[in-house]
Amino acid sequence: QTRDLVSQEVKQIGGRAGRYGKHESGLVCVLAGAGSPTFVRKMLSAPPEEIKELRPLVQPDSDIVRAVAEEIDSDSLYGVLTRIKHAVLRADDPNYRLADMEQALEIAAALEGVENLDLSTRWTYAMCPIDERDNGIQRLVQWAADHAAGRSVPPPGTGRLPHPEQAGREELERAEKRHKRLVAWRWLALRFPDAYPARQDAEINTSILNDWIEQVLRTQSRMRESQKQQRIGGRPGRGGHNDRPGNRAGFSGPKKPGGRSFPAKGNRRPGGPRKRPS
Repeated sequence: QTRDLVSQEVKQIGGRAGRYGKHESGLVCVLAGAGSPTFVRKMLSAPPEEIKELRPLVQPDSDIVRAVAEEIDSDSLYGVLTRIKHAVLRADDPNYRLADMEQALEIAAALEGVENLDLSTRWTYAMCPIDERDNGIQRLVQWAADHAAGRSVPPPGTGRLPHPEQAGREELERAEKRHKRLVAWRWLALRFPDAYPARQDAEINTSILNDWIEQVLRTQSRMRESQKQQRIGGRPGRGGHNDRPGNRAGFSGPKKPGGRSFPAKGNRRPGGPRKRPS
């Protein structure tokens, strides 16, 4: 989804316009015709929002995982994380809140069937950034099984990338999923270089996907602009510049999974800055 930024987000972004101590002032602006200075001024002058929950979120690190494993005499990561979730930090603890560990628990449960992985290695896999909507856990378990068996894990490929003018929503969604797979693979390669040795190939594939997605977005931006100009100043059959061969109208820009737009760089909707939720 796409939503307006809240005041604290506008202030955080605006705060990057200059650094205190190095610059006396900074300039916050919007693109002409694409943003609302009134919205930005309103958000910058808004009072701080009330913070309802002051307890910081915490999660275990590898040392705590090992300590709890020794305490309960278990080498099961799932058992250790379950113990941490239910017994180490109470829900009514006055100082801290336990971070969301549901994905880590799901990965830990899925890794139970993989042999020859020590507890610390399992914990590292449980922390890997994956997309569950793209069978991320199943893929991660396969990588872990290859790792445990002493086999090198090859990086994900780019898949077939059609010409940018022929790419639509489905192609962009597939490219985004492949990019996320590469992010996960490269994250693991930094921690297990022996099991994930082809880092250069992964960098190349990531670069190819980045460039292709950028070309698609630029192409679609040009198509939308051509369509807009055709609606404003050209009518079919009048010999206007929009009637030239190659000008294509009627193309609806794709969206990322979850309804998020794929705007080109510099294009923002009226109403102020926008942010894609993480």
